[in-house]
Order: sequence, then structure tokens, then C-alpha cells
Amino acid sequence: MKKYAIIFISMMACTLSAQGALPPVYQTAKEFRALLDDPKLTDTLGTGDSIQSITRVEDGFVVKTNMHVLKVDLSYEKLDQPGPAKFRFDFHELENLP
Repeated sequence: MKKYAIIFISMMACTLSAQGALPPVYQTAKEFRALLDDPKLTDTLGTGDSIQSITRVEDGFVVKTNMHVLKVDLSYEKLDQPGPAKFRFDFHELENLP
């Protein structure tokens, strides 16, 4: 019985270590995907704008469309245990292109 308990604990330890922080390239890809999937992005932009570019800046993203610029702040949440970073977006007001 002890043998099974040791195997179970070993498997759980391996699982927990595999859920560590993502490498930067994967974390950035996760952030881009989350931004594109966020319903507030389309609510803010509307359906008449087409996205021309999304640029990662120090504190978030700059989304440029054919008519507007949208600044989106990215805030990381504090984690109580190791794992992938959790974050949220704060959308600014749309600015018209000059």
C-alpha cells in the first residue's frame, strides 16, 4: 500500500511541476489569443472596424484599425502558487485616427 502512495505522490509532484510558468513566447501568444477572444474588444471596436495591427507595448497592447486606435492595458494577477500567469485587460476609450 505504501508503494502505491509513493507512486501517487510522485505522479502528483510531476503534474504540479508541469503546470509552471509558460516560456515567454507561449505566454505572449496566450495574451494575444485572449485579447482577440475578449468580447469587450469587439464591443469597443464595433463591427465596422477591421483590425490592421496589434502591437505589444510595455504595459499592454495597441490595436490599430482602419478608423481608430485602442489602447489596452494588461495587468497580471498575483499568484498564490506556481502556474501559468493570470492576467486581465483594461480597455481605454477609442481614439480616432488623424
